[in-house]
Amino acid sequence: IECAKDENTTNNTAVHDVNVVAKGSKFVQIGNGDDEFLVCPASFMSHQSVSQTLYYAEEIGVESGVLKMISFPYFEVTSNYPDVPVKVWVAETDRTDLRASNLKSDEMTLVFDGNVPVKTTDKEWTIQFPEGYEYKGGTLAIMVFKDAPGTQFEGVTFQGDYCYDIANAPLRTRFDSPWDDTETIDHNALFGWDCEKHLPTTKMLFLPSAGVEGVVVDESNAP
Repeated sequence: IECAKDENTTNNTAVHDVNVVAKGSKFVQIGNGDDEFLVCPASFMSHQSVSQTLYYAEEIGVESGVLKMISFPYFEVTSNYPDVPVKVWVAETDRTDLRASNLKSDEMTLVFDGNVPVKTTDKEWTIQFPEGYEYKGGTLAIMVFKDAPGTQFEGVTFQGDYCYDIANAPLRTRFDSPWDDTETIDHNALFGWDCEKHLPTTKMLFLPSAGVEGVVVDESNAP
């Protein structure tokens, strides 16, 4: 951000958009893997994909708040997909793994249903939740469902950790994608051949309340 040394605000410039969040908001990153994920949180080798991952309370480290945004850092992004239809469900659970099954979508809260672009100029795939999710401090299950014909031409992968070399790493992720355009996925049923140790690198933004209140703009020196 560059601010000229005068009272004219029109000649102030910003290279990037600036987002203002409420005081007390917390950014959390879970995982810092440098492995290349082709199928989590979404696959761009197929028109449809679904994934579900558990994030433990001790990893999140937030007692309560409103989950307002998640993002997944790219490993590589060489293709632009301007409108990618996505649904995201969130739930808190007592489960420690997804060995038996994933949580069904009707057991979770739908927090996003819209389009999320993929741009080669971005470093992360960011999904903002319009209403947010009231988080109570437990283990989070997050499910991402992509249903987007025309997005199967690859060019998008994500950062993560396969955790194969970590003893007793939990089986915390399930994922699935159809082999061809004639197949579909039921996100309200068991999906995936098996659960895995995979941990996609995930960032979360928690706000202290559902709305941003008390933001004051000082206009005392405004022209």
